[in-house]
Amino acid sequence: MKGGGTIIYFQDITDVHSHYYYPVDIEVQLINFVRSGDADHALQLLDTIYAMNFESGSITPEYGKCLFFNITSTYLKIMNATGMDQNDILGPDIDLVKDIFSYETAEGMHKRMKRLYEILAESMVADKSGHSAQLLQDMDQFVDEHFTDSNMGLGMVADHFDMTPQYVSTFYKKQSGINLSDHIAKKRIELAKRHMADKEFTNAQIAQLVGYTSDVVFIRAFKKIEGVTPGKYRELMMSCVSDETG
Repeated sequence: MKGGGTIIYFQDITDVHSHYYYPVDIEVQLINFVRSGDADHALQLLDTIYAMNFESGSITPEYGKCLFFNITSTYLKIMNATGMDQNDILGPDIDLVKDIFSYETAEGMHKRMKRLYEILAESMVADKSGHSAQLLQDMDQFVDEHFTDSNMGLGMVADHFDMTPQYVSTFYKKQSGINLSDHIAKKRIELAKRHMADKEFTNAQIAQLVGYTSDVVFIRAFKKIEGVTPGKYRELMMSCVSDETG
């Protein structure tokens, strides 16, 4: 995008330079910013690279695409060097190169590239052991405060922490040893069991109280965790209470 706000389509570039700005020392800076988890400086550097090539002067469509290809290559270098799995960061359905080049404008590619680098830098921070423990604690606290919300799930947690669902899923399982969805279900079922002591609540009402929009889903989750249906569990619980009072 030019300074005046005009969108640059590659096929419309006419005043061109036969080179692009992406020297080795700039690439090294970008790598170091990302590996240290410094997303802010990484994004600022990407803005500088974009401005030097597309705002200070135009480059040929071919060189423009080469520039974005090389910045994408840098991204892959970082992941390979750190042993990170692209599927864990971005999900299994994203072809990184195709994803970048699916945008028709230089600005579109630039914005997408910035978002991908931001995700990668944040993932670097989350992989540091001290930060991992704190992040897991923060996630557990968020779940504790909101698990009765029917929207609570992987997507809601990912949105809150500004991460991809794929990364949150992998991170939580790696750090806690259980799936996040199973953890949420256990919290809900434990609360449901406490509500069952109150005869005023039906199982359908309890399902809604603990975050399920359907009593069918509630029954399925309850049986998976407790081994019996809510109705049977309640029957056994009442039987035990009767025996104790009798």
